[in-house]
Amino acid sequence: MATSTITSIAYNAINGNGEGDEGDEGDNDRMRQNPTHLPEILLHIGRHLSQGELTSCVRVSHVWHYYLEPLLWSNVSLTHPPLSSHNSSNSSNNNDRNRHHDQYRGMDHSAHEASVVKNIRHLRSLDIKHHSPFLRHQLIPFLQNRLFSLSADEYNSAVRQILEQNAQSLHTFVCRNVTSRQRQHHSLPQPAHEATELWQTLLSVTFLSELTLSVACVYTSDLDVFFQICERLEVLSLENGSVASLSPHMMDPLTNLRRLLLHKVSVSPLRELDFIAKCPNLEHLAWRPLDSTPLNPFMFHFVTLAPDRLARITSLDVSQSDLVDKQLAMILTSGLQLRRLIAVHSPFGTYCADQVVCSMADTLEELDIRQCHLMVQNPMIQTMLMTCKRLRYFRADEISVNDMSKNTFFSNPASAWSSPRFARPGSSNAAGSPMAGGGMVVPVPTSAPLSSMRMLGKAIQGEWQWACLELEELDVTFVGSNLQQHLLSAGLALVYSQLVQLTELRRLEYGWKSDSDERRLPLNSGPTFGSVENAIGLSSSRGSPPYSTASSPSSTSSSSSSSPSRSPGGSGTQKSPHFRAGLRRLWKLTQLRVFDVEKVQDPDFSVGDVRWIGKRWEGLRRIQGRLSMDPVTELAIQELVQKEFPHITHIHDN
Repeated sequence: MATSTITSIAYNAINGNGEGDEGDEGDNDRMRQNPTHLPEILLHIGRHLSQGELTSCVRVSHVWHYYLEPLLWSNVSLTHPPLSSHNSSNSSNNNDRNRHHDQYRGMDHSAHEASVVKNIRHLRSLDIKHHSPFLRHQLIPFLQNRLFSLSADEYNSAVRQILEQNAQSLHTFVCRNVTSRQRQHHSLPQPAHEATELWQTLLSVTFLSELTLSVACVYTSDLDVFFQICERLEVLSLENGSVASLSPHMMDPLTNLRRLLLHKVSVSPLRELDFIAKCPNLEHLAWRPLDSTPLNPFMFHFVTLAPDRLARITSLDVSQSDLVDKQLAMILTSGLQLRRLIAVHSPFGTYCADQVVCSMADTLEELDIRQCHLMVQNPMIQTMLMTCKRLRYFRADEISVNDMSKNTFFSNPASAWSSPRFARPGSSNAAGSPMAGGGMVVPVPTSAPLSSMRMLGKAIQGEWQWACLELEELDVTFVGSNLQQHLLSAGLALVYSQLVQLTELRRLEYGWKSDSDERRLPLNSGPTFGSVENAIGLSSSRGSPPYSTASSPSSTSSSSSSSPSRSPGGSGTQKSPHFRAGLRRLWKLTQLRVFDVEKVQDPDFSVGDVRWIGKRWEGLRRIQGRLSMDPVTELAIQELVQKEFPHITHIHDN
């Protein structure tokens, strides 16, 4: 920001303050000497200041300072320095990046380092992303049993020294790569002497409870030490490493371990199963085996665990697994009482969805089924949203508007279960029928939760509404497939009637597309609650007033019968219509924090739309993605957000 602009804002703010607050004599003089003490200045340049400079701009009482300073300096991250200008090309993108680096380079980094040393007594968490002489000579000598958490990009002598000096205080250690030369675990594994040194050092950390390692190796000679460390841990995460054996036959159960993640660890699957069996109090399990690993042994072992152990597992991550839908459903029927199910890029399909509806509807709080090709426009998505009343986080790829409509979806009530799968009360498919996948038998739930059956009954009667009214995060694309224009308008109205009920929503990532143009409409491309003519873009005037609360559903039905079916852009174009009133129907989403429109193609938000968003959604803090393809409109939107809504961060690609 130019100096003249800063001075102008400072003088305007000072003159507007009059005589100033009582008890703050000399504050105006102080502001004139240092304009950064003004909140108006700080909002504009705060993100470009170092932590020390930002702290110096905040003027608080001594009581607040006593508590605020430890809070600000309890967590420190040492990042990479800016790139030099001669290492960048002359392309336009790199020129923009160079300007950012020039601004960053002009900061006083030595002052920031001095502030870190000055406040080192408050340091509790350290994240090392860059190793510099400052770390080794000025910071490490003062780190004596101060840290509770340590994270590092690589393991080296400096990290080992910090571990040794904080052996009596450290609880969490995260190393994103234990090899300093970025070697691949399958081609150049960690040398034996380095691995032994790492495990011996970790053994000396007395109170270590959370351990996350990537590309780590456990050789046969280190197994005893490794298992001793595991006895203390509550959280263990091993990624892209190798272990000689995970079969601790002679050791006691790992009763402290609550969370376990084994991600592509080079070890026999049977040994991993033995290790899992040694964790009786496991609550979260994430297992992502190497490619082409046979998983039938895992399924067999999993469903034969003691029921009390299965009841403790409330979080399961089966992302990127090689199971088939029936096999994965077999795991879900084994007695788990899941609150969290993550199945990204997995074979999660209709069989698994059946089990979610029948046995998890009263407990499930988070469901992530993105990149699951079997669930793209699957009718069971709507069924799960209707039955899982405790759901708070839901992420999927696509949901068909046709399936959301009670008139089309329930024209055949059996369409939710298009083929016989798991036995239900009164069905001919008896419990214990054989299934594919090793010739194993599928355990069948005796009955669905009573509340879930009531929800399904209401749906069949025509009350087709989502039950997850406490949803806090929604990520889904609505698809209007094979629908005529008047049905598509009704589908849009149905989408908004569902979204408007989610008053607890914190994050919304919304998309829309249809078979006709394969476009994802922006969120404001919704219908008017009181007029279907507006819903299909047939308003007589572009400047027509937005949706009024005086409109009634009756007017919707009456106008829909007389409205013609034609594209608002004419027969020769597929451009998505712009519906201001559709956006304004969501005025109840006052708790929204993040509005993500990155999936929207050809967004056409106006400046008025963004102003309405900023005023109505009082809790909004971030907008993700472009809001308009018109560069003039996009620039005007950016200026509007900066001037009128400085608390909102607009992140987008230029």
